[in-house]
Amino acid sequence: MVNGLLMRYVHLPVNVGPARTVTVPVVLLPYVETVLHFCHRDLLSSHLGLTKTIEKVRRHACLPGWRKDVAEFVRECAKRGGGKGPRPWTYGRMQRMPVADLTGPFSLLVVDAVGPLPETERGNKYILVFVDYFTRWAEAFAVAALDSITFVGAMVNGVVARHGVPSRLLSDDGRNFTLEVAKAFYQTLGIRKLFGTAYHPQTQGLVERFNGILIGMLWMHVDEAQTDWDVYLPRVLFAYRSAYHEALGDSPFFSLYGRDPVLPLDVAFLNLGKKWKSNEVA
Repeated sequence: MVNGLLMRYVHLPVNVGPARTVTVPVVLLPYVETVLHFCHRDLLSSHLGLTKTIEKVRRHACLPGWRKDVAEFVRECAKRGGGKGPRPWTYGRMQRMPVADLTGPFSLLVVDAVGPLPETERGNKYILVFVDYFTRWAEAFAVAALDSITFVGAMVNGVVARHGVPSRLLSDDGRNFTLEVAKAFYQTLGIRKLFGTAYHPQTQGLVERFNGILIGMLWMHVDEAQTDWDVYLPRVLFAYRSAYHEALGDSPFFSLYGRDPVLPLDVAFLNLGKKWKSNEVA
């Protein structure tokens, strides 16, 4: 018992790495729909599909007959138009490719760009995307242009300042990644620059598939003019980072930090009050 809540140990399925056990609250029937809302429909979950929703529920709550409820909830959400709908393009499953010398997080970083997208009120038209091959952690930055100065700035402030200097950086041969400014940046920090076609073409496909996932998630939240996508970008990124990843057997968040994030759902369980009990938090 924790704060008057009945808790249950859940043994998570093992894909790669050691097995682990989490403690989750047992949820009564009146609160099931609220739990499913937080694990699927909420912006920090972003309708990520049946498998990822099942794994998110498994890690945060114990529901009676939960698998059937999750499947029905996701199916009904899609029928109402809350699901992803037709995708702008298709992409394969994100898999762990046989890349050598993966010594740890950010030993191999893959970069790509998305756009042009509809220009936002803040003047952004592109997304610079970085994916860590080891943990699948993703960083994505809304930018107005794709010049080398913008790329280096995003790399320094958004990647190096948060995670340290990556050992290797993989990209296509886009000019913003290959001009003298970028080359000087790689040399100064000792980053080994690689190109997808010459090094490992499937690895560049990793970030391209993530781009498809990212656009699909943003598409569900933008307005009709699609000019507010940069507002939703940070929260949609969190949804991806905290979601189960089949190639990892866990989430990118856990793979990087060694712990699960505290979700609004977890906070609600720890602070049961009138609003939660009346389902108003959804």
